[in-house]
Amino acid sequence: MKTDIDTIEADITSCQGQIKRLQHTTVECVGFAPAGKVTVTDKIRLESLNGEIDRLNELVGHNSEVARKLHECLQKAGKESIRDLIKDKNSSEQRRARYREIINQTIGTWLKVDSFRYDLSNIRTHPRVKGELEKYEPLIPIEEQNVKHLSEVLEEAQAIIADFQPTGLPEIDQPVV
Repeated sequence: MKTDIDTIEADITSCQGQIKRLQHTTVECVGFAPAGKVTVTDKIRLESLNGEIDRLNELVGHNSEVARKLHECLQKAGKESIRDLIKDKNSSEQRRARYREIINQTIGTWLKVDSFRYDLSNIRTHPRVKGELEKYEPLIPIEEQNVKHLSEVLEEAQAIIADFQPTGLPEIDQPVV
């Protein structure tokens, strides 16, 4: 997923900069009469500029709401970005797999070493296996719950991002003031 909170915020900033530039350009469409009265010199261009300004303002409003909802969603997992959310979900999945692997390796090792006293029906009672089970088995449900929670938040975040309407404007380095 390429779209993240920073992408949305950059698009909003770019859009706000374009709005400022367009507003400054509207000055070229008016003139001042000798009595100080403002007169429109290029009505078609002024209407076009104002139409684009209105469209961009609507996009800023809409995408700002998307960004707000996304921030709230990410806070449910204590994350700042979707990248962080995915990274933590993947790490939790890897830890869960590692714990299972350690348990299975320990069982396999001690089945080979003590095959005359232990088989699949009683290997969990072997002191070394029992120690590893006590250490790692309680951690697996914790990681499973974490993966489930992060997956739910990620799914919600993806639904929110689907509502993002990019302006297609190039990014700008600094907001125009």
